[in-house]
Amino acid sequence: MLRAARQVISSNQARINDPNLGDKGLTGQVVLQQAVEIFKKTTGTDPASIDPTSRFGRLMHAQMDAIVEATDANQATINAKGVGFKAFIPAVFCPAGQRGIRESRPRRSANQGDGSRTTRKEPKVAARPVGK
Repeated sequence: MLRAARQVISSNQARINDPNLGDKGLTGQVVLQQAVEIFKKTTGTDPASIDPTSRFGRLMHAQMDAIVEATDANQATINAKGVGFKAFIPAVFCPAGQRGIRESRPRRSANQGDGSRTTRKEPKVAARPVGK
């Protein structure tokens, strides 16, 4: 799904970087809709058909939420008039110094397998005395 979204951003790069255009019409929902179509074509799977309670389904929906959030969070940059290259590129999916797809946090609970990082409890190891 991320590759599909990056492809959408890449194919719209000229429009994003057009300094004469204001609103590009490239909202999070538009990017997601186009990414879903690309995902369906390349994988043969409709994300809507994936069981949302399965691990894969929860991760897919978390990634889809993050795509919308990252795009919507950068609307001011994407739609800036008078600015050519905006540094909103597929590789980072956000301008430098801004919140992007990797920093996006899904709005699901922590125990839903949503792709958010959790810390694992490491087993406690007794310290060995020096010299033994």
